[in-house]
Amino acid sequence: MMPFGTREGIDFDKVLKDLIEPALEKSESEVEFSREDHEKERGPIHDSMIRKIIEANVAIADISTANPNVFYELGVRHAVRGRTTIIIKEMNDAKTDLEEAVRASGDASEAEDAAAATRAASAQLPFDIAGLRIFFYDQRRLDDYVGQLADIINDAKNSPVIDSLVWRAAPSLRVHYDTDPIAETTQAIAAIPRRVVKVRQDDPSGKTKPRSKEVQPDVKIGYMTGDLKNIRGVHAWVNPENTRMEMGRIHDATVSSTIRFFGAKRDRRERVLHDTIYLHLARIARRSAWFARKSLGGFVEPGTVIVTPPGQLRKSHKVRTLLHVAAFYGEPGNGYQPVRDVPNCIANCLAEIDRHNGPRGVCGFLTRTARRLVSPISRALGRRNAASTYLPIRTVVIPMVSVGSSADPETVRGALSYFYRAGHTGIKTVYFLAYTERDQELCEVALRHNGICIPDYPEPVGDARSAQPGGRER
Repeated sequence: MMPFGTREGIDFDKVLKDLIEPALEKSESEVEFSREDHEKERGPIHDSMIRKIIEANVAIADISTANPNVFYELGVRHAVRGRTTIIIKEMNDAKTDLEEAVRASGDASEAEDAAAATRAASAQLPFDIAGLRIFFYDQRRLDDYVGQLADIINDAKNSPVIDSLVWRAAPSLRVHYDTDPIAETTQAIAAIPRRVVKVRQDDPSGKTKPRSKEVQPDVKIGYMTGDLKNIRGVHAWVNPENTRMEMGRIHDATVSSTIRFFGAKRDRRERVLHDTIYLHLARIARRSAWFARKSLGGFVEPGTVIVTPPGQLRKSHKVRTLLHVAAFYGEPGNGYQPVRDVPNCIANCLAEIDRHNGPRGVCGFLTRTARRLVSPISRALGRRNAASTYLPIRTVVIPMVSVGSSADPETVRGALSYFYRAGHTGIKTVYFLAYTERDQELCEVALRHNGICIPDYPEPVGDARSAQPGGRER
């Protein structure tokens, strides 16, 4: 977002060629550059321009000449995107005035010159954006600023900090401009980094003292793109539910509705014959089949996890268990909002999986040989869900509980804090679900903000089991 050609003594084509493009090439993540006057698309230029302003992962706005078109485009960007907008400005005029004053007095250092030049340039900013972070450059020494701008681009892509005044004033703002799911199911995972954590240990005197310990869990973490209904082979699905454990209506576009429909018993015309997951969840929540048939849910505390069998998902999607976590609370007239302690919800789900895998869980009661005997017996008796109950859970997919807000890294932090605290775990891979390209961007920011070095480009996967060491899990 910048003027074309030369305006008010500033050659913006040179700024683009010698500053912005080299900074994009030098940044850590590969970025596809686009400026509307360089495009050859047919059709109205305004439609294409606004669409790219909305969809761009990083936007750079040059406000050097106070061009009204640039300010309009900057306003559009700040209205629909809360972050990754970089504002730059040329400070040559302010620095020239300062140099003349310095030559007259002769008592200022170069560092003081640069600081005073920046303050002078800042004083020329319009009032509404004077408080925003502005990157100042000198068009006579563009090469000196390439590295600094590249660092700012990297910080903007990997930081969840909101840089839009609109989103700061309205943190609950949601702009739904991309509702189509990613068509291809892909994944990007990386190992959890080594970290020094505080643990408590008893010393010879009997006192408990904290000490530092280096921990690196043997777990991979990342994200998986696409629609949940297209994911196969992940052992456990997490369903972020409300505190009343009332699942979504079958035809709603939610995770809860997808799990409810595909877990139900259906006929050849896809009509629901038995609402398996909904009825099972309602029975556990209320401890009464009567309330379940009356379509009344039960209230549970935020962060509560209820485990149910996968129903028909076991056969169609190779799911071994479902974890319904109370991650939203409702208010009459205000809808549902995420609970405050999102990391606790995620940690509780992972702890429930480890209880299943542990010596006191379902898997701990049976040896590998016994499991091999139980599975064919259960299948012979028609209890296929019972057979899968005794298998360990190694992979889990978790929807981002609060996608679209600054709290997105909290979901990832909940998983990391659990693994660092738990030490040993039977879980091998954790996926966060990215439904749209916007969700994928937020997942990448959240993971990198928490130190997970995921690859820039996800790889296609057909079945999540293929990503696990050794192929089929036992």
